[in-house]
Amino acid sequence: MGNLLYFLSTSEIPACENPTLLQVILFGKLIFDIVKVLLPIGLILFVMIDLTKCVLTGDASEQSRKSRLAIKRVVYAVTLFAVPYFVTVLATILQNLMPDYSSCLSNATEENISIYEEKYNAALDKEKEEREDARKQELESKISTAINNITPGNTDYNLRQGDSRWNTLNVCGGHGVYNIGTSGCGYTAYTVIVRLLGYDVYPPDIVDIACNEFGYKDTAASVDFLISKILNDRFNLKAELIVGDGIVSDPDYGKKHLSKIKQALLDGKYLIVQMPGHYISILGINSDGTIIVGDSSRDRESTNKYTLETLYEETKDDHNDCREKKYPDCGWAYVIAYSKK
Repeated sequence: MGNLLYFLSTSEIPACENPTLLQVILFGKLIFDIVKVLLPIGLILFVMIDLTKCVLTGDASEQSRKSRLAIKRVVYAVTLFAVPYFVTVLATILQNLMPDYSSCLSNATEENISIYEEKYNAALDKEKEEREDARKQELESKISTAINNITPGNTDYNLRQGDSRWNTLNVCGGHGVYNIGTSGCGYTAYTVIVRLLGYDVYPPDIVDIACNEFGYKDTAASVDFLISKILNDRFNLKAELIVGDGIVSDPDYGKKHLSKIKQALLDGKYLIVQMPGHYISILGINSDGTIIVGDSSRDRESTNKYTLETLYEETKDDHNDCREKKYPDCGWAYVIAYSKK
């Protein structure tokens, strides 16, 4: 039924050339042909039985009743035979509101259905190709928009947590020891994304939200904060944790999710990745498969240096931090995807 409804909405194929609809009509024609044969036989039998009863009883009132019954049965049979005529007349009157009834009837043969089924499948393949082309164009437009926002000289894309304007400012729970310069990679990665979306904010603004609105007590930004409603509602963003189960000890953990990560980029989403001891942002994907990377402290920011695979291999243990147990998580422990609401 889904295919029938889909095809009836397609202007290229008339309803009376829809193979599913024609199969229904053909079945109806077969049923009607059977009825046309059985109905006269049944009518004759019932009338003969009624008349025989009238003769045997000799009752005038009973004979009158049986006669009326026989006449009714004849009327019913004639009415049934007249149904196709009435439908044809109605279809003619309402020609602009319904398919050509006579064409549907004439087309409803096994030979025609086979021919129209081939046309149906060809048209369906064509529409699938058109929808796929439209989807590709939409993705290319999203990618182009993302890339146009990021150029090698764009300071929004190149934000550094060690910038002298804020590197010495305390993070939550810093107590004069931890500041944006030492522990601000997550705050800076998020700032890069919201600035590319047109918001005039800097890392201290994101730290302020974490400390005073989210009530954060630790130093470096947590995943819970970066996906929180409190933070993302402020910038009209939807945050989705697409990688991360909280138990990561395998340097190749994140590699299992690279196809999902790539799809998020193709859908025009911005990403924040947590690797051992550090956050980076991935801001787009180019047509050749290279990606746009924002890195606030470890000099990986680039517009076409890495693919997802090469970036993952370089960062999965990040200068042996994972193997030396300096940080508990290996691979890409968490990946957050951001999109506009």
